[in-house]
Amino acid sequence: MSANFDFERDTLIALAGALLLCASACGSGAPESEIFRGFAVHGHEVRSFRPCGSEDALWAIDPKGKLWEMHDELVPHREPYEEVFAVVAGRMGAPPTEGFGADYPGRLEIDEVLYVAWEGFGCDTDWSGFDYRAYGNEPFWNVEVSAGVLRLNRLGSESRTWTDVQKHTIENGVRFEGDGPPIELTLVREPCRDSMSGAYFGMSARLVLGAEELRGCALPGSP
Repeated sequence: MSANFDFERDTLIALAGALLLCASACGSGAPESEIFRGFAVHGHEVRSFRPCGSEDALWAIDPKGKLWEMHDELVPHREPYEEVFAVVAGRMGAPPTEGFGADYPGRLEIDEVLYVAWEGFGCDTDWSGFDYRAYGNEPFWNVEVSAGVLRLNRLGSESRTWTDVQKHTIENGVRFEGDGPPIELTLVREPCRDSMSGAYFGMSARLVLGAEELRGCALPGSP
């Protein structure tokens, strides 16, 4: 009797330890949000997202409706079933069991819309070539950050490069700082619109170079 009790007690202790270990290491089991790039379509009975390199579209669920709002605004003449390129953060899952989404091979639950445009960046962009890219209009400028290197391009000026750029995580964003001369690029999760194309960005950019301050939009690459 005592031996059986000891065995059961030891088994329960081992099981509890395993559960505690899994609670800290295994997580909740829910898939983490990841970045998807592809083409969104919005129309009657259609809310789909086709990832780059895939022939199959997913049923897209956008609780905030931002992707569909931008799609309808950016598609010329508001034609239904036209594709717009988009970058979103979300999670893939099984298709709905009923409704229009049940005809799709899977679903994409969108957590955040990072970029939507009729023209500009696309599936053929080298997304692995940069961590972040920011740019602004009037004056025209763009910045690319990759592996601790920051490159600034301005219309009518030579490209400038900063190495050993320091990255700092800030509330709702990230900041990059470099020396010689001092430069600071701050990116925050705040909606931004391109003043010329109307493209939507989920991040805003603030570039400080000496006494000069420039503002624009930004999007993530594949660091």
